[in-house]
Amino acid sequence: IMCFATFAFASCGKDKNENKTYTAYEFTLVYEDGNPAKGYFVQLCTIDESTGELGMCYNPAEADAKGKVIYTPAGFPGAGVYEIHLLNASYQAVEFEGEKTTAATYGAYTLTIKK
Repeated sequence: IMCFATFAFASCGKDKNENKTYTAYEFTLVYEDGNPAKGYFVQLCTIDESTGELGMCYNPAEADAKGKVIYTPAGFPGAGVYEIHLLNASYQAVEFEGEKTTAATYGAYTLTIKK
């Protein structure tokens, strides 16, 4: 899978259940009006923390009808710090606000798509 040079931004959301144990990165995609955003893809890419350069990008995962993505593509090595990419159906980068990287442990993120 090709990495994209356009950078996107994410807003990281806390899950309402603080005691939940995550076994994957979970994303909720919404529009600015709060409605779910289906038909988009989340892709995670490694980053060299000393240079900021992108490394391996893993297969994108598609949001379901409720805008939910559980990120578990084949070959994905697991929790770590990754750059978050949001892609449309044509695999073009889509902008969204907030943090652009995951935490080193699994968790939930809400990505708000700018219209």
